[in-house]
This record gives sequence, structure tokens and C-alpha cells, in this order.
Amino acid sequence: MMMDDDVPFRHWHDDLIYTWATIRFFRSEDSIRQWQVEQGNFQGEILSLAEVWELSQRWYHQRLSPVYRGCTVAQVEEIFRSLNLTSEFWRMPEPLE
Repeated sequence: MMMDDDVPFRHWHDDLIYTWATIRFFRSEDSIRQWQVEQGNFQGEILSLAEVWELSQRWYHQRLSPVYRGCTVAQVEEIFRSLNLTSEFWRMPEPLE
């Protein structure tokens, strides 16, 4: 199983409902590519189910802890780096000056 997402990470919080609506699951990468051609959609990012699972484990591993705090920018960047999620899709937004 594969996951396809069209919204780059830096825009996920712009509209979470839209972001979740654009995350789709397919049987294979070929199925994703065929769907993209049929829909005329640009390619976002494609992850295997194993990659999605590993990302979620690293992101939420302490989520149920009473002292849990969301990830810092540095932690997010390290999670992405450790999973080789280094394309433009995963880049954090530039800080506002």
C-alpha cells in the first residue's frame, strides 16, 4: 500500500481539512501514477505504508505522555532527515523576519 499527498508539509497547517482530504491511499505506486495522469494532478510525495508508519512512530512516540509537547522545528527537521524525507516537499517554511 502506498500513500500520496499533494500538499507540501509547510502548508499542512494552512488548512488541515484540505490537507487530510488530499492524502490518498493506493495499492501500488503504479496505481498512484495512473490516477495522477487521469486526474491531471501534479505529483506531491509518495510514501510506502511502512514509511508512513515509521514517520508516525517518530512524530507521536510520546503523544500519550502527560508531559508531551509538540515537536520543535529542529525535531521535525531531524525526523525528516532521519527518514530521508529531504525533498522540497518536506522543507519547513522559512522563518518570518
